[in-house]
Amino acid sequence: MEHLLKDADSEHEFVLGSKRIKNLEDLVSVLKQISDEEFSFYVNENKNDFSTWIGKTIKDEELAEDLIDCHSRDETINCIESRIEWIKYEVEHKNSLSEKNAAEKNTEETPMKKTEPEELKSPDMKSQEPFQNFESFKKNKINEEKHESKNEEARYPKRYVFYAVREFLFGLIFGIFIGIILSKLLSFI
Repeated sequence: MEHLLKDADSEHEFVLGSKRIKNLEDLVSVLKQISDEEFSFYVNENKNDFSTWIGKTIKDEELAEDLIDCHSRDETINCIESRIEWIKYEVEHKNSLSEKNAAEKNTEETPMKKTEPEELKSPDMKSQEPFQNFESFKKNKINEEKHESKNEEARYPKRYVFYAVREFLFGLIFGIFIGIILSKLLSFI
C-alpha cells in the first residue's frame, strides 16, 4: 500500500501546465493552486484525466474509481486527501502490527508475561478497532467533520455572530459617512 505514495517515474509524471506532478501529495498541492477553469479542462463530463493517471500510473484503482464521481476541484482534493490519510493509516497500522508480532516473538522466547507495549499503540488504536477498509475510514472522517462543525457552532454562539454583524454594519456606515465628508471637502478644493 505504501507504494501508492511514491513518486511516479519521470516519463509518467502528470504535466499540468508548467507543473510536473510526481505523486498524490503533489497533485493535491497543485489542485489547490489552479483555478476552477483550469481544473475543468482536465475534469468534465467527458473525461477525468486525474482519475485515469491515478489508475494507470499510481496504480490505485480504488481512488481512480472514487474520482470518477468527483466533478469539482474541492471534491477531488477532499477525495485524494482522504485516500492519502487512509494509506498513511494503513502503513502505520501494518508497521505497528509487525512490531507487535516481533515483540510477541521476543516474549515467546523469554518466559516473560505477554503484554503489548503502550508505545506501539497509536492513540487512535488504543480506543478503537482498526478500520477494515477505505469506506469505513471515509465514513469515520465524515463523522469527525460533522462533529467538528458542531464544535464550531459551540465556539461561536449566535450572540457572537450578532455582535460581529452589528460591528460590521457600524463600520460600513462609518466608512460611508467618512467618504461623504471627504468628497464634500475635496469638492471645495
